[in-house]
Amino acid sequence: THMTKIVDIEVDKVAKRLLDLGVKLVVNEAARGYLVDNGWDEKYGARPLRRAVERLLEDPLAESILRDFTRQTGIKINRIEAGDEQLLERLPSGDRLIFCGDVINRGPAIGATMERIWGLVEQGRAVWLRGNHEQDLITALRSGPWQSERQLAGCDTFRHLGERACRRWLSRLESLPLAYWGEGWVATHA
Repeated sequence: THMTKIVDIEVDKVAKRLLDLGVKLVVNEAARGYLVDNGWDEKYGARPLRRAVERLLEDPLAESILRDFTRQTGIKINRIEAGDEQLLERLPSGDRLIFCGDVINRGPAIGATMERIWGLVEQGRAVWLRGNHEQDLITALRSGPWQSERQLAGCDTFRHLGERACRRWLSRLESLPLAYWGEGWVATHA
């Protein structure tokens, strides 16, 4: 059927990405049928099918891969937001945190969060990777005044900290690496 062909295309995309990681994915007919049954919507037809493949196949696979990665390497993967000071305080002093970008533009305490994470970077306890939000702020601050104003209009960090403070942060943000390599793995902003 038409729906089965769409499922095949979506599953093949997932299988190709996994094969690049050295993982072979085999999805039997029953599982494909389950994806069709759960991706069809009377009102929207096949449009929700892609989301069903994400929810029912990709998300559980990603969680499983991350669990195995954590178990094998001891590396923990979390999202740390402003106000998570208790979590930071409980981390063993020898642990090194990797912040995978977009630290800015997050929450009501943007400046305090940036200072806290930069302090960890300076102590050698963290690596802060450049994400698209950091890059957007860098680009806007390096643009001419007219372009800069338009680009910065939607930037929470700029609104919270103001132009002077953002310009003081510019060299720090420009120094952020795009990736961090560990033994057999790499972290980057996606």
